[in-house]
Amino acid sequence: MEINNQGLSLSDLNDLLDSKEDQLKQIFGADFYIRPEGVIDNIVTSVSFLEMLFENECAHLVKQFDPETADSEFLDNLYERIGLKRTGETYTSFYKEILGLAGLTVSEQSLKIRHQTSGMLFVNNESFEFDSTGKANVLFECVYAGATSVGTIDQFYIEESPNQLISIGTAPASDIVIGEEEESDCSFRERFHNSKNSAAKCSRNSVINNLLAYVNDISYLKVLDGNSDESIPAGKIKIIAKPNTEDQTFANAIKETVPGGVGFLGNTSVSLPLSNGQSWSVAFEKAADVPVVLSAALKVRSGYYSNTVFNNVRKNIISYLQERVFGLNSTVYATEFIIPILEVDGVEAVTDIKVKRSSDADYSSSVNNSITEIPVFSESNILLSVQEQGN
Repeated sequence: MEINNQGLSLSDLNDLLDSKEDQLKQIFGADFYIRPEGVIDNIVTSVSFLEMLFENECAHLVKQFDPETADSEFLDNLYERIGLKRTGETYTSFYKEILGLAGLTVSEQSLKIRHQTSGMLFVNNESFEFDSTGKANVLFECVYAGATSVGTIDQFYIEESPNQLISIGTAPASDIVIGEEEESDCSFRERFHNSKNSAAKCSRNSVINNLLAYVNDISYLKVLDGNSDESIPAGKIKIIAKPNTEDQTFANAIKETVPGGVGFLGNTSVSLPLSNGQSWSVAFEKAADVPVVLSAALKVRSGYYSNTVFNNVRKNIISYLQERVFGLNSTVYATEFIIPILEVDGVEAVTDIKVKRSSDADYSSSVNNSITEIPVFSESNILLSVQEQGN
């Protein structure tokens, strides 16, 4: 194992065995070599595997103490030290007209209504009293956190009520606020990056905020001007993105965001009509997808079928990547995938792991992507092999 300014490099099983073989030659003679069937040899191989497990744990710690690769509570602890906290989950809420007995008081959490289409349950968030006409505008909140769709004319029915005379009025729902999931690790990390650039022009920050709705993740968007990048000429702006819409739609969003007189840089140009009959050319840099190949050699526990273990490893890596989004200008470290591999039942050790671009001939410990590139992964590009005993 080696730690330097490039990160942590794990030892290969063969390197460990060669090192121990050299040490044992000083004890047993120059003609000693490690054989799969020898008692001493098997002990040395087992010790080497234990050493590799220890290195894997060290790699996990290195990952979790790096603000660029840490996740979950480790990321929270790192960013909390600079006063940055993850935004928590929120609940969908709205006001709905309820009919009942004039003057009747209903305590909080005692009236429950259910959405007729989605089946989601909502409860009154505070106590209320019916007015002299027997009406009340009641605040309801979903019992589950996250985004729950509610429309103004959606229908509801009473699930639980403290009084059988209470019913739902015909007035549409109002003041609807859709809940949100807890901030993901990737979004939290990108917000950390943006917090370091708080001195950037307000116009640039506004462009970022307005275009976020057109990308799947904040890490898929970069906006550069002369204040954030000295290579951008004065009066120019470069928007780099992987939009989730058609080019025309994204260009229209840029048009509505960027003030007139600003020039654009980028490889994708769209001509948009203006109200005066003329046209305006909008350009942006469409990010390129970079397929990444991950190769790993595994030691499979006795009694497990390697093909079954491999399938589960691929699925667990893809599941891990659904939360760990790699964006523009990101670096993919091979060692980052050790933990999701070791989480799979039947994997005893990761004896070798490396990555490369699919277009490259050689593997390495990491893949560096430019500010215009986004790494993409697939099960077919996760190549696994068995580390045989004694190798």
